[in-house]
Amino acid sequence: MKRLREGFTTGMCAAAAAKAAALLLFYSSAPAAVTVTAPSGRKITLPVAEAVAGEGWARCGVVKDAGDDPDVTDGLTICATVRPAASGVVLRGGEGVGVVTRPGLAVPVGEPAINPVPRRLIIQEVAAVLPPGEGAEVTISVPGGERVAKETFNPRLGIVGGISILGTTGIVKPMSEEAYRDSLACAVAVAAAEGCRRLVLVPGRTGERIAVADYGFPPAAVVQTANFVGYILERAAAAGIEEVLLWGHHGKLMKVAGGIFNTHSRVADGRLEILAALAAAEGAAPVLVNRLLGLATVEEAAALLEEAGLRHLFSAAAERASRRAAAYVRHRLRAGAVLLDRKGTILGLDQAAREIAGSLGVTLPDIQQTKYRAAGIQPGVYVVGMGPGDPAYVTPAAWRYIRAAKVIVGGNRALSAVQPRPPEVESYRITGGYRPLIEVIASRCREVPVVVLVSGDPGLFSFLRTLRREKPELPVTVVPGISAAALAFARLGMGYEDAVFVSVHGRDAGEEALLAATKESPKVLVFTSPRHPPQAVGRFLAAQGMGDRMVYVFSNLSLPAEKSFSGPASELAVAREDFPNAVVIVLE
Repeated sequence: MKRLREGFTTGMCAAAAAKAAALLLFYSSAPAAVTVTAPSGRKITLPVAEAVAGEGWARCGVVKDAGDDPDVTDGLTICATVRPAASGVVLRGGEGVGVVTRPGLAVPVGEPAINPVPRRLIIQEVAAVLPPGEGAEVTISVPGGERVAKETFNPRLGIVGGISILGTTGIVKPMSEEAYRDSLACAVAVAAAEGCRRLVLVPGRTGERIAVADYGFPPAAVVQTANFVGYILERAAAAGIEEVLLWGHHGKLMKVAGGIFNTHSRVADGRLEILAALAAAEGAAPVLVNRLLGLATVEEAAALLEEAGLRHLFSAAAERASRRAAAYVRHRLRAGAVLLDRKGTILGLDQAAREIAGSLGVTLPDIQQTKYRAAGIQPGVYVVGMGPGDPAYVTPAAWRYIRAAKVIVGGNRALSAVQPRPPEVESYRITGGYRPLIEVIASRCREVPVVVLVSGDPGLFSFLRTLRREKPELPVTVVPGISAAALAFARLGMGYEDAVFVSVHGRDAGEEALLAATKESPKVLVFTSPRHPPQAVGRFLAAQGMGDRMVYVFSNLSLPAEKSFSGPASELAVAREDFPNAVVIVLE
């Protein structure tokens, strides 16, 4: 098998060009080649392709040689122009070097896209040859870089005007995909042979360094996956590994949460789509979901979710990634997941990750707060309007409180709309004997958020009134909903600011209120009940001499079984059709 030739990163070429230009400017000597020190300490000598000097400046260029690695920047000339400066080394970007325009990358907005390691390397090499007391201004440029950048991910990441100057090692080590995968699989085999039954799977060197140096995982248990997460999972299961901890940047593991097991961006990239779906499931407002979908990086998404009180979504993603990983290998091993930011801070993890880490002698930080703490929802009582019936009418704000609840109270229909519920969430059904239930609400709300679900809007004939009457001292927050009244008038295309609302749940009081309302107002909305259906309203109006009043019935509003009736009250009185969950609008 032919040995593939290694090459050099754009960062290494830029450092060599800068050093050559400094030598030319300050010593009037144009070197044919320069030697630079890679981050690993290895000495690399690169030929200088061009050297030119003028009054107070010098420029040198080094041709990028990517070896046998396919790279769109191969053959470009990486140039450095050096001018005297008062002190130190100042680094700037020139033609063909991109500029960062969006947050979330390793380089601040407005700065040239020269990554931290190459930046340090360039400054180090120039400073090493400066005469005592001299400083230098170094401008890196890449003729043709703007054209080539269109073939990279730079435009998508908000890097405009050119390529990025990259490279953490300075060396490009090409490999065929098959050879690369085989080398990764060898690491799994070695770990298994040494008796490891638990592995920490990391995407690359950065994840490995963070796992070992920052968190204390045993080096022998840490194995790189590169983009081949699924392949390494299969090899681990085949080698008898019992548990794996997926450990890495949240962008990579977000893909695994969506069932993507080759995480190379050219194979699949649904990171933001997966995160947006998780946010939508938590009740995030559509405007927030759309903002997530419009971002360029998951780093931006992390900041946005933090502001929205939805940081716990990263733990939800970790749990999904774990489930997906275990299912991928047909549950031949157990998986946990930890999602990190660029600095190695844990954004999310699941309980399996905590337990697997503990078995490896590592105690992970306790960021697994209860959801209501993470979402900014404190203990108390939250009366939440569930709209007219269809879950699509439940507001994002309502879902946020529902997802944070530790105790949920509601009628049968409201409770059935909140499925599935985590097993740790307590559920109570509202019945006629409500006083013991109110005592439960009063007791539990001191410790956790208690969400009381009511149909429609809490302000219209709901359990809120009973709760306030029985326990006026309770800390109650009302989350309004879309009422059946609002939707009924919307069906008629008319406003209801002049309408009177009446409930006939109690026969005597209800009929008295209905009589008074229909005498005084040309527009009345009546909330019915199984004991007092719409036909009862029609009969009552007819008995009061108002059989010719126009009435509209809306039953099961917003649901697939929605139906309606329109006609005089006298016709409604003898209608044979059932109208469950109905409101009646009476017009003059």
